[in-house]
Amino acid sequence: MTCRSSPRPLELPVSDLEEIQRLVTVYSFLLDDQRYDALAALFLEDAVMCFGATTLHGPEEIARGVAAIQPTPPGKHLTGPAVVDLVDTGSAHAWADMFTLLPGPDGFILGGTFRYHDRIRHTDAGWRFAARYMTTPGSAPRLDAPPVPLR
Repeated sequence: MTCRSSPRPLELPVSDLEEIQRLVTVYSFLLDDQRYDALAALFLEDAVMCFGATTLHGPEEIARGVAAIQPTPPGKHLTGPAVVDLVDTGSAHAWADMFTLLPGPDGFILGGTFRYHDRIRHTDAGWRFAARYMTTPGSAPRLDAPPVPLR
């Protein structure tokens, strides 16, 4: 018996908050499944992704850039619940912690921990990333990244 993904049988009514949280989580799923074309579709045409000294521009460059740093065989990205603040009716900020598990000789090993600082905008196709900033523990986010909320 072969397992296949099936289309979603029903469209559940969801809030903007749920759509944004889904966007943040689906990014990790697509990254782990090495579905970089689908991952690119989560970003706006003028989107940026920043990690360390690297800044990637546009969906295709972002998809190529993150694909280039993934291990072979692929690891696992686990993203915690996103905290989301609505900026206005068409834009939001989101923050989520993530850790990576990398293939090791006897299973998975901890690869690292990060925090995403996201700028997200609503489009006719739904919520999309306008900017993703990744920071590591102890590093300050870039000045143009949304600061972590105080509550």
